[in-house]
Amino acid sequence: MMKMNRKKTLLIDAGNSRLKWSSLEHGQLSLQTAIAYSDSLPINCYNDLINTAQKEHGIIVLVSVLGQTFIDQARELSETLGFAFYSIESLAQLGKLKNAYHAPGQLGADRFVAIFAADAQNAGNDDNTIVIDCGTAVTIDAIAANGQHLGGLILPGQNLCTTSLLKGTAQLELNAEKTTTELLAKDTHQAILSGSYYGIVGAIEHICSCIEKRVFAENKQQKCTKIICGGGAEALLPQLPSGYRHVPDLLMQGLKIISEKHLDLWENPAQTRLQ
Repeated sequence: MMKMNRKKTLLIDAGNSRLKWSSLEHGQLSLQTAIAYSDSLPINCYNDLINTAQKEHGIIVLVSVLGQTFIDQARELSETLGFAFYSIESLAQLGKLKNAYHAPGQLGADRFVAIFAADAQNAGNDDNTIVIDCGTAVTIDAIAANGQHLGGLILPGQNLCTTSLLKGTAQLELNAEKTTTELLAKDTHQAILSGSYYGIVGAIEHICSCIEKRVFAENKQQKCTKIICGGGAEALLPQLPSGYRHVPDLLMQGLKIISEKHLDLWENPAQTRLQ
C-alpha cells in the first residue's frame, strides 16, 4: 500500500442531486456537509469543493452514482491538484460483507458503502439488518447477521413520484420539490404531494415488514435493525413506526472504515478485486 501523507482525508458522496462530504482526521469525522447541484454541473461543484479543500486535505475517497465520465473527470481534477484519489466501487466481498449480486459491480457503489457501514455497525450484535436509503431513489437492502447481503430493491423517491405524476397530467404549474405531511388534501396540488409522501412511507413500511416476515422468518430469535439514511429520510421519519434508526451520515461512516482499513483494495482495481 502506498505511503499516505499526514493531511486530512476528504470523503465525498456524489449523489444524483447533492454533493456531500466530510473530513477525516485522526479517526474523527467532521459533520457531514451537503450542497445541491441546482443549476450547476456536478463536476463544477466537485471542482469548487476540492479547490477549497486542497490546503488541508491530501487524499480524496469518492463514492459516486454519476457514472464513469464524472469519475474520470473527478480523478483528473483531483490528481492535477496533487490529491491521492480513490473511487470506491462495489466488490464481491469486503470484510465479512458478501455482495448478493451475481455481477457484484452492478450494485450501486453508494448502496455498497451503505450496507457495508450498516453491517459494520452491527458487528457483534448478531442482528439482521435492513438499510433504507432515501434519496432521489429509495433503496432497501437486507443483510443477514452473518454479513451476507440478501439483495434489495429500488423505487422512486418522493420527488420522482411527484414529477412522474405531474408529467402525466395537465398540472404542469405545480412544484414537485415541495412536500407535505397532510393526509387528506383539499386541492390537487396538495393531493399529489400527499399521495407521493404517504405512498413512499407506506412502501417502506410494507417492504420492511415483508422482509422481516418472509426473509428473516427462519430465525425469529434474531433481532432486525432498520437503518434509514439519505436526504429524504428526516421528512419521512415522523410517519414511520418506531424502530427505524436514523443515521444521516451512514455513507461517510462507511467511507471512514474503508479509508482506515481497506483503501489498498482500490489502488489497483484490475488486480485487487475480491472474487
